[in-house]
Amino acid sequence: MNTPHFCSDIAPMAGPSRPVSSDVQRRSPRRGKGKARTLARAAALAILFASTAVAAADDLDTEPGVLPAGGVKSASTQASSAAGASLEDAPELMAFKDIPVVVAAGKREQTELAAPASVSVIDANTIELFNYDSLAQALRNQRSFFLHTDGLNWMLGERGFLRPGEYNARILVTVDGRPTNDMIYGQSHLDEDFVVPMEAVKQVEVIRGPGSALYGTNAVFGVINVVTKDGADINGTQVRLEGGTKDSGRASVLFGQALPNGWDVVASVTGYTTQGDGDVIFDGIHDAAHDYGHVRDSDNGTAESLFIKARKGDFTIQFDTEARIQGNRSATYLASFYDPGEEHEQRTNFTVKFDHEIETGKSIHGMFYYGSYGYQQDWEYAAAPPVPEYRYHTMGDDGWLGQEVHYDWQATKEFHLLVGADGRQSLFANQHDYDSLHGDVLNIQSSLSYWGIFAEGEEKLTDWLSLTVGGRVDNTQRIGVSFSPRFAAIFTPTKVDTIKVLYGRAFRTPNLYELMYASPGANVPNPNLKSEVVDTYELVYERQFKEGWRTSLDGFVWKMSDAMEDYQFPDGALQTRNGSNIWAQGVEAEIDRKWSNGANLRAYASFTHAARAGNRLLDSPEWIMGTALVIPIYKDRTFLSIEPQLVGQMKDDLGNYTAPTYLTNIVLTSKDILPGWDVQAGVYNLFANSARLPSDGSFNHYQSTLDYPTAFYEVGLTYRF
Repeated sequence: MNTPHFCSDIAPMAGPSRPVSSDVQRRSPRRGKGKARTLARAAALAILFASTAVAAADDLDTEPGVLPAGGVKSASTQASSAAGASLEDAPELMAFKDIPVVVAAGKREQTELAAPASVSVIDANTIELFNYDSLAQALRNQRSFFLHTDGLNWMLGERGFLRPGEYNARILVTVDGRPTNDMIYGQSHLDEDFVVPMEAVKQVEVIRGPGSALYGTNAVFGVINVVTKDGADINGTQVRLEGGTKDSGRASVLFGQALPNGWDVVASVTGYTTQGDGDVIFDGIHDAAHDYGHVRDSDNGTAESLFIKARKGDFTIQFDTEARIQGNRSATYLASFYDPGEEHEQRTNFTVKFDHEIETGKSIHGMFYYGSYGYQQDWEYAAAPPVPEYRYHTMGDDGWLGQEVHYDWQATKEFHLLVGADGRQSLFANQHDYDSLHGDVLNIQSSLSYWGIFAEGEEKLTDWLSLTVGGRVDNTQRIGVSFSPRFAAIFTPTKVDTIKVLYGRAFRTPNLYELMYASPGANVPNPNLKSEVVDTYELVYERQFKEGWRTSLDGFVWKMSDAMEDYQFPDGALQTRNGSNIWAQGVEAEIDRKWSNGANLRAYASFTHAARAGNRLLDSPEWIMGTALVIPIYKDRTFLSIEPQLVGQMKDDLGNYTAPTYLTNIVLTSKDILPGWDVQAGVYNLFANSARLPSDGSFNHYQSTLDYPTAFYEVGLTYRF
């Protein structure tokens, strides 16, 4: 066997194979009572803390680092106490109205002050005023987050890390606590066909940092939990029509009602279509074989979705199904610029949940779900003598079952305990590639399963100090056992100040694509891959001002061990392998205020340096800054929303840097212009014509940079009854 060499930095996922005789090799597109009880609890926490310290100790001896930090921010309506008790037990919090509440940080309701993580929340009002039509749009302007697109899908970068071509496999996206990632590629989708239409979203919880101590694999850099509306939040029907430039249109119908017989029902149907940019022109391409840099009429897209949720008593049933077609505007996978093809995706999910309060302070929660994902794509390869022009097809198809149960116990006013277990098993997982020259290139049926158990305890030691210690053990088929500890110390030295000291370990197991994908002369499977592990250390300082201003300042250090990277053999074939360590250090700052007349100002900035062996990481902007401003124009009915973001330069696989990217969205919303009627008009992606993103590398793109989707205009009309 030839000895492979390392492909620079964390190489992007690459495109599918040509025959061995071709001049270019490619890979697949997807990749209690009294002191005794108190002392006993303190001892248990001490033991868990000791295990956390042991797990972290070996990660501090290879490179120097400063104690890092993470930050906090969020939005909602109700609040529970910072120690897990009620607001009546924390009178100092009553000075602040509308303290945000999140669920995902601890699998239970906690205020952002109490949550052992850096948290932000995007509420339904913000989604409406900025007209977020997809989850990607909603996440774009959150601190330390940035977006990248290969022309097919949106990818989310977090705290300096992004691996193009790998669709969000290092964040865990959940809907009401249910994971949305598939089993073959481990990916989560953020596009227009996300499993919940944005009109049905009550809030999006952004939990930064490691989440594996509660959620297991994929929750490496964060957990994004989408909380859906109840029928009582809607109490009627909403019809919305949108249209704009690029021949784009969107229609949705949302119904929600709390019925007299005890049922609470939500249902939504959504459709979307666009022709996109008619002529995408890439820099630096001047040959006829690539149409002088033009990709024409290949940015079309459609998406349809159906979402239903019904709840009665302790039971909730949820169903969704989505389908999407997207043109290949960037000729990804080295496709012909004349015929780059289309991507087709379908998703279906069915979930049953059981949430039962046994008695005050004791509850049990269960979830059973089924999911499936189907992916197909085809494109033309231009002739490369002696190989003639031919068409390539790639497919992935998988289905799975998942289960979770956890017990939530507020043992005393000071101590809370959470214990649980979950698992997931693939029912089928097929990868099939073929082309018009040789027929089948790949046809693999495989399986994957895993289970985990987790526990977390929180002790309020004093009025100003609480400790959270937890951990999780996972066992994954073919990979083995992983342990993910978590520790948080939350100090409240004054009524307006909160300081959090955080540590967590997260991991990502290799997916079936990385383990199994094989293509002669182009891809070599690697069944010996190990999980990559990330240890994150954070320090958070948040201050709540009586005037309504809220500020957060957080710093962080993370280290990724056994990072999965692409290696290339001398014959051009690629293989995913565990590589060297990656380090990142960063700081985030945010200031926010909401006024009673509906005005809102949020501004943020972050600086992150991510490197391996002293070399800056690919596709990693060092600085990001932005604002989100809502200005009341007329009473409480008309608002102007402005959302600029500036993302620093990024390094590509050739060592070149793109220019900083500046984008702005501006939306005007007028509510109740007539009873029940709302009107909205907006311009999106302003200044995107000059925005460039690094390409996914020479295995995926001929061009060195990718164009950002250009500016477009849209008008919407909503009727509620």
